[in-house]
Amino acid sequence: ENGLGKEALDCFMQMKKEGLSPDAVTFVCILKACCNIESVEIGQQIHNEVEKQGFLEENVVLGNTIIDMYSKCNMLEKARQVFDALLNHDITSWNILITGYVQHGLNEEAIECFLSMQDDGLSPDVITFLCIVKACSNIGSHEMGEELYAKLRKQGMPGKDIVLRTALVDMYSNCGVLGRAHEIFDDTPIRNISLWTALMSGYAQVGKVERVFSLFNTMIKEEVSPDMVSFLVLLNACSHVGLVEAGKTAFNAMSAFYFITPTMEHYTCMVDLFARAGHFDKAFSVIEKGACSHHVPCWLSLLAACCKWEISELGRVVFEQLVCLDDRCSAAYVCMRNISIASAMYVEG
Repeated sequence: ENGLGKEALDCFMQMKKEGLSPDAVTFVCILKACCNIESVEIGQQIHNEVEKQGFLEENVVLGNTIIDMYSKCNMLEKARQVFDALLNHDITSWNILITGYVQHGLNEEAIECFLSMQDDGLSPDVITFLCIVKACSNIGSHEMGEELYAKLRKQGMPGKDIVLRTALVDMYSNCGVLGRAHEIFDDTPIRNISLWTALMSGYAQVGKVERVFSLFNTMIKEEVSPDMVSFLVLLNACSHVGLVEAGKTAFNAMSAFYFITPTMEHYTCMVDLFARAGHFDKAFSVIEKGACSHHVPCWLSLLAACCKWEISELGRVVFEQLVCLDDRCSAAYVCMRNISIASAMYVEG
């Protein structure tokens, strides 16, 4: 429970040396310990021992823990095998499997489980809906999202559940259905930073930067303090439409007014903002002052701008820096190839 997985395993081994046989509760704890220290090998040994003792036939909690262990260790096929072998499934069994699929990008499989669960006569709960809303968001399935929203309302949800409401706003935003996203947002009486950011992100994705700033300013007026993520959304929006001064103001306000220390992602946004606008000296200054000279995305943003502006000499310098940091960065080679082609065409012309 305190994350000391190795110590739990040491106790487990000592207990066995003293001649005591583990019971179902012991096995549940040790499987969780294996998750904590990411030791799937020991977890598999425990799984085999559990099967030999016949615990899996009747103990759904133990079965769920094994499924969870394999899911968290990115062994989804094994998790599904254990799931299929269980005599009984409860809502937790399905939720663990669905969560595992979504966390590892297997969104279609998660949706398939969601449908199968209902065929088995089990009704989804809040956790199920949260996972499937996320799956729909990941694949941009507006139609499935609408069906989910209808089911939610039929079951009296999302109600006041701010997490579920935020997930819905995020899903509709990612699917470009901003009218519905704003409808849910407006219907939420108490709005936290995550909800504001989800809607801001939606408008940023479709290039409506004025709406992003409007939401940001309204959020401040309602005394909701911005966080790192909301500033990332703001800076990205400025970068994509070339609002250099607005981006600089927002970046400076982070630390000056909100005491937020910029991360490498924030510095990358600023490099991108300046480089896209052709201010390469300022972009280099951010890399130097931000201590992000070893951060690949910063250099990649700069190289992409060199490609856009067809600046071959600087592009080669940035490319050399990039491959020193990561010689397997395929995007760097693609950018440099495009710069070389543009340079050759210019010479021929």
